Amino acid sequence: MDQENRSLLSQGDSYLFFKLHSSLMRFANERLKVLSPRTEPLRFGVEAPTDRRKLGVSFLRRLDLIDSFVSGNPASLSSDELDIVSSWSHLVAGQFVVLRQLKKHAIFLSVEAPFTAYGVVALTEPLEQITRSRLPVVVETVLLPFRGRGIYDGLLAGGSTTF
Repeated sequence: MDQENRSLLSQGDSYLFFKLHSSLMRFANERLKVLSPRTEPLRFGVEAPTDRRKLGVSFLRRLDLIDSFVSGNPASLSSDELDIVSSWSHLVAGQFVVLRQLKKHAIFLSVEAPFTAYGVVALTEPLEQITRSRLPVVVETVLLPFRGRGIYDGLLAGGSTTF
């Protein structure tokens, strides 16, 4: 396996992440009513980035929805899947400097105290392709634990401030 692929989630894990995250965001939207009702189900991974960000910002103000989702299990998830979603109560949201891409993850450094470095695995494409910038670059995102690794929520804002 080459360096680039080791810094990405496997296809199966990325599918699982999008399944779980979309289920949680549908639930959050039902409670928060941020995005207008649709005739088809909300598919968070394919919605417009502005809509996804709008719902994500509202969700960050109501992290108690994670516990409500897990306890109610409206998506009929397995116990392992619910454990993953439950771990997202430990998310870290904010601005980060994406310092460097290593073989297994990228190094994200928080820009606010306490300054913390995180190893973050990309979901489906390398981070340099997503940011369209050379590293280091400043981004805004939400970091989530996922099966013993750090990932981001699928949205990276910024990317225009480089060093």
